[in-house]
Amino acid sequence: VMSEKAEKKRKEAAVNLMIDYIHKNYISLKDGDMKLYVDHFRKVLQQLVNLMKEEDALFKATYREICGAGSYYDGLKVGKPEEFDMDVVINLPVSNKEITEHRSMRIQPAFTKIQMGKSMTQLQQHPKWTEVYRHMASWVDDKGFLLQNKFRQWIEGVVKKALNRLDSVGPNEYELIIQDPGDASKKTGYK
Repeated sequence: VMSEKAEKKRKEAAVNLMIDYIHKNYISLKDGDMKLYVDHFRKVLQQLVNLMKEEDALFKATYREICGAGSYYDGLKVGKPEEFDMDVVINLPVSNKEITEHRSMRIQPAFTKIQMGKSMTQLQQHPKWTEVYRHMASWVDDKGFLLQNKFRQWIEGVVKKALNRLDSVGPNEYELIIQDPGDASKKTGYK
């Protein structure tokens, strides 16, 4: 006669075997399949970035890289990778010494207000101000604070222009959703 404790362990082991089987055969992807998805995604992403550089001189001048973020890149993605979170890294042509961060309880968590200080004034003296950097003036309010919504409108506009020119990469369709990091309900979709 099996003890109650031993019976419980046997049932837990059976459940764990079933979960492992389901995960291996129905949820997780094999390494080769994952590589296929990621390679295809990178081709599409590279084509999109190249078009963004063609569409906007400021983006071309400030773009540095795109970094993966989210569940896939954290190794937590379960199932087919049908979405990839990406962060665009740009390098603004301003002096970091002149930038001041302002943190306050009135600002949403994880957000910092950035005061550009003399950087924008100095940037206006740059030889490429008129042809490349002039658009950045609209990103700053009258107190010199960076306006996140204006920056966001600019980058979304660049993405949208590039998407309108994006060629297909293979026989697939894509949907790009740009989501406001401060409000998950604010999403903009492109097909």
